[in-house]
Amino acid sequence: MLSAEKQDEFEQRWQHICENFDLLYDNPENVERLKQAILQLAVQGKLVTQNPEDEPASVLIEKINSDKKNLIKAGKIKGTKSLSPLEATDDVPTLPEKWEFVNLDSIILFMDAGWSPACRNHPTEDEDTWGVLKTTSVQPLMFLWTEHKQLPENLIPRPQYEVKVGDILITRAGPKNRVGICCLVKDTRSHLMISDKIIRFHLLDEFVFPEFITLCLNTGFSQNYIESQKSGMAESQMNISQNKLRMTPIPLPPLAEQKRIVEKVEQFMGLCDELESNLRKEQEDSEKLMEAVVKGLLEGEDTEKNGIGETYPATGGDY
Repeated sequence: MLSAEKQDEFEQRWQHICENFDLLYDNPENVERLKQAILQLAVQGKLVTQNPEDEPASVLIEKINSDKKNLIKAGKIKGTKSLSPLEATDDVPTLPEKWEFVNLDSIILFMDAGWSPACRNHPTEDEDTWGVLKTTSVQPLMFLWTEHKQLPENLIPRPQYEVKVGDILITRAGPKNRVGICCLVKDTRSHLMISDKIIRFHLLDEFVFPEFITLCLNTGFSQNYIESQKSGMAESQMNISQNKLRMTPIPLPPLAEQKRIVEKVEQFMGLCDELESNLRKEQEDSEKLMEAVVKGLLEGEDTEKNGIGETYPATGGDY
């Protein structure tokens, strides 16, 4: 699917997958690969059909630039240094018609990081107690607010770092495989602060769908860029700076197409989750059956060794 050049070629390959689904995706590990393929197709513009009536991304970018200038002029956001547009090279993928590459910086309102005080080595017992998020709270396309540590009673919380619904979070420091992980906060509890190992930003969401941008940051060309910008003395201690993150290239579709892509991804991911759950249940049932068979065989061997079940001649008795 990923190598399909045209929409009709992709549709033919997708039809082949649908017709042979049970054979191709017969275990949970294969389903995970299918999820990754769906995300790749989404950010390549191959998951939904382009609509010639959609307003092109170039017009969208003009509106974004105008809106940011007005916000800066009004003192609502800070201006940042203009970043060079992405140059066309052999490494840069060809985008669908009406798509454009933009730097992440051009579509965000603000970016910050949190605070990492020494915390208790356990989560809070209630929502009224302040806690600090661990980097493990940020998973690919998933936020886990339960992953936090309690702020000591002698420290004053910093409410400006409290995580809110709508925040986009990305890990900036840690082991190499845990740096650059990104998610959108769709649900959380109160009194949880981001740590300084987590970068937070908000988008100009009148012009871009946060769900689509998080897709881009977790897969494809944008993710590859982030991977190339990680630095550190060892793979166990890597990081990525805010400046490098701001330069991340984002393939931007028309706004209406962003919406269609997000809806299609959510639909497919729901189906994949259901399939994966069913396959895992089948595996568990098969393992339980195998355990029962093995247990039966072992018990049969014990019976033979102990002579249980043998017939002995009667020696008389009280009948």
